[in-house]
Amino acid sequence: MKTTLAVGLFASIALHAAAAQTKTITFVVDKSKVRLSAQLTAANLTADGKATVVAHGDLFEPPRLVDLQAPWHLDQSTPLAAAENYHRALLAATDEQIAAFWAADERAGVLRQLAIPEYKKRVRDIFGSVPQLRVLAVLNFSETAVVFISHTKLVLGVNVHKRDGKWYVTNVPSNDVAVAIAEAALAAGTARASQP
Repeated sequence: MKTTLAVGLFASIALHAAAAQTKTITFVVDKSKVRLSAQLTAANLTADGKATVVAHGDLFEPPRLVDLQAPWHLDQSTPLAAAENYHRALLAATDEQIAAFWAADERAGVLRQLAIPEYKKRVRDIFGSVPQLRVLAVLNFSETAVVFISHTKLVLGVNVHKRDGKWYVTNVPSNDVAVAIAEAALAAGTARASQP
């Protein structure tokens, strides 16, 4: 849970001028760059040994910029709004307000993690040290989505799930191989979009 929660805490979004259209996105990267490379299967590998995954979503070129200093709101109307406001809340909100962005069945674990003073300080130091993050892509899967953000050179996929008309940060699924391939391809600059 700690690793996946940290991934969620390192995610953010901002609605800035960047163009995106739902397209087919192909993520191809050298398998050695994938953080879960030991879990790759024949279905994830090309003939030349590259890791690959194809999904539908939005590839932002240029990336959307997230102003972390802007006020946060409990807006969970879209995956982007939920992720954007969640990460802004990390800098200014109470633990309970931050946990409200998480799925109900995961809030108790989030609150336990946020109750650790060193953990919360580390998160706020990281986000407080940068004025903005970059949103690179959003993959859409009916009632779930993955929002890919970049903080410095690190690319992270943040899972969100739709429940009762709202989008919540979630740890499900955690450590997904397809997400790991997409993270590595976005970091390497090898993700390509085409019309569906």
